Formats: sequence, C-alpha cells, structure tokens
Amino acid sequence: MQPQNDGSLILPGHLAEVHISPQSVAKTRFRDGNALMGIDVERDAENNNEKHMAANPTDFLHIGVTGLLENWHSTLDEVTWSFRTLQPGVFAVQIHTVAPKYKSWTGGHEVQVSTGEKVICGPIKADEILDLPRTYHFEEAVSHLGTLYLEPGHHVLTLRALHINTEVYGGLRVGQVVLEPT
Repeated sequence: MQPQNDGSLILPGHLAEVHISPQSVAKTRFRDGNALMGIDVERDAENNNEKHMAANPTDFLHIGVTGLLENWHSTLDEVTWSFRTLQPGVFAVQIHTVAPKYKSWTGGHEVQVSTGEKVICGPIKADEILDLPRTYHFEEAVSHLGTLYLEPGHHVLTLRALHINTEVYGGLRVGQVVLEPT
C-alpha cells in the first residue's frame, strides 16, 4: 500500500491478511461442551481445523462481504498488513471500528499494534464518531491509540486483540487502520 497525498497510510480491512490460531478454531468447534467428553482439542485442532473452517468460514475472524474484519472473538488471532513508507516520521495510529447494522457502537476491547519491535496498546473507545453517508446504518468510531516512529521502507503492521468485549454482538469489527503523519 502506498501513502496518500498527505502522507497518511490507510490499511483497509479487506486488504489485511487474517491469521487464525488453531486453538481458537478448536475452541469454537467445541464451545457446546464436547471438549469435556474426552475429545483431544489440541490434536483435533491440528487434524481437522481446515475442514471445519471450510465448512463454517463465518464462525471465525474473516473479511466480510462489506470488507470489514468481523467475528473477531479470539485473542489468539491476528491480522497483518504490509506497506511502505517513503520517508521517516511519527505516525498517529487510528483504529476504525464499526457496529453491526442498526446497532449502537460499543467499545470495551483492547488491542495491540506492532511494527517490528515497536508496540503500542490501548482501548477501543470512541475518540471520534464518524458522520458519513457510509455510517448511516453502521456506526463507525475512531480510536486514537498513540504514535509509532517508522523509518522509510517496507513494514508489516500486526493488529492483535488483547481483550474482546464479549457483550458486543459480532465481536471486534475493524474497518481500517490509519497511520497519519504527525
């Protein structure tokens, strides 16, 4: 992804690479209690996850039809974006999260953003509520997490959930990450 004219980088959900942990698949498959009946969840996670994920792709963190990262319920999963910076600088990190259709936006999640050795953590909260045509049915909030210093060159940004508010329908739903020069 290339910087915008103002130097900001927009990392949209639909261009993320989704990394689902085998353990989160196993937990989803056996959340009805079957794991207590002698099923070896760790062994099963290694042997049958691909079949289960192929049959039930929306049970897990995935890129939805609207381009959002949705159904993020496990702190074991993560998403990454690859991008280039053209010059060194400090970038403000913004996470855009979206409520399900006709539902009020709710935060309460905590995330970690990292690029190489640089790490920032923070809560998903409504520092800004966007009022745009696309947000008419889907409330969208911007969380300002902090800043990262980046050298010119290729980077991989990793987004992890440290805590997911289980009261939020659909889990953590990310529209995009924006890196804005400060």
